[in-house]
Amino acid sequence: MALRDLIKKYVASKLVQNVAVMFSGNSVALILPFLLAPLITRIYTPEDFAGYEIFVRLLTLMIVLAGMRYEHAIIIPKEDSEAVAILRLCNRILIGLTLVSAIVFWPFREWWATVFNNEDLADLLWWLPPGVYFGGLLTHVGYYLLRASKYRFLAGNKVIAVGSNHGLKYLIGLKVATSVSLVAAHVIGMVIPALLFFTLPTFREVLRKMRRNKHSLGVLARKYREYPTVNAGHSLYHEGYQTVLFLVISVYYGELILGLFAFTYRYLRIPVQVFGSSLSQVLMPNLAQDYNDGKPLKRSISRAVGLSAAVAFVPFTLLFFFGEEVFSLFFGAEWSRAGVYAELMVPWLFFNFIVSPVSMLPTILRKQGRWFVYSAIGTSLSVLAAFVMAASGFEFSEVLYAVTGISAVHNVLLMVWLIRIAPAAGTSPMNEIKTR
Repeated sequence: MALRDLIKKYVASKLVQNVAVMFSGNSVALILPFLLAPLITRIYTPEDFAGYEIFVRLLTLMIVLAGMRYEHAIIIPKEDSEAVAILRLCNRILIGLTLVSAIVFWPFREWWATVFNNEDLADLLWWLPPGVYFGGLLTHVGYYLLRASKYRFLAGNKVIAVGSNHGLKYLIGLKVATSVSLVAAHVIGMVIPALLFFTLPTFREVLRKMRRNKHSLGVLARKYREYPTVNAGHSLYHEGYQTVLFLVISVYYGELILGLFAFTYRYLRIPVQVFGSSLSQVLMPNLAQDYNDGKPLKRSISRAVGLSAAVAFVPFTLLFFFGEEVFSLFFGAEWSRAGVYAELMVPWLFFNFIVSPVSMLPTILRKQGRWFVYSAIGTSLSVLAAFVMAASGFEFSEVLYAVTGISAVHNVLLMVWLIRIAPAAGTSPMNEIKTR
């Protein structure tokens, strides 16, 4: 077959077309934050970002629990009625957790501010419960729409979410530039795309199906029990590790260093989240279907890893050599030190970029237990190193060297393991699950 025919066949494949749809929308979501960032960083200070990033870490922790990770099971069942029932289960959990977050955080706002050594946090926590609800809603419904192959809507909604989030940060900041402004924009940026679900006939139809659904939620909860017991634990641990890392930096190095690091971490992870999300959102339903049909998965996983490495190589290489200059020019002189941190973090985030799109494989293969253990070892070592070095009086740049080195090696080992377990995909375990 001629090279041109091979290229045409590749481009015409459904997988590539769906990835292109998700990536086209998500690439706009990638560009928007960087276009608005030079405006945002010139009206907010690194200290403002310190309180904001602590809030986001707490919010993310709560959203992990918002469906107890049952939302990951929505794409698994062959019968749509079962998927709708899982969505109904997630909604019940979300409402309960929203109420719990209000009880846990609102009366003890000052205490949480003291723990994180950040006075702004007491005012920011008022926004946490609504953020939990709308963030969880976006996640749960998003998985059902992935199952329904509504890639164009999801891509467009992602652009609206990111645009409203960052656009409001700038517009609100022109009036009042504080950490509260950043948090308000973040939460409103989740409310807007969540409300837009009602414009989609598929969403309105699934609401009707949920009301008529007769599946026992208790039976479903037991059938997919590994999601809250293993998958949720893994995700909670991962987000908890990042929160503890932020806590260590805040306590030992103060708001300025935390703000600079958190800002760098956020903006360097945007490509990881956008590209990785685009690829994994299309890969996961396809891999789940292939696995249910008994097809091997190694080629798909290897191609995803290779594609991620090719996309990441040039930008991360440029950032490694010119991070300080880029940050100073783009974000302002006040943020030049953030560029130095960016240079140090490149190996860590480069390999994280590669692993991210295929990290859903253990969920499909029902190997979440091993994935959790392997992930926990690396993250525990990195946060332990950060704590010990910070308590011993090391400079922050030295701490960042250690965290980056441990995290980079950890991601490489995870990548090797994911590729190795891919050939095991040959039979679906779903038929072996017995409802208790």
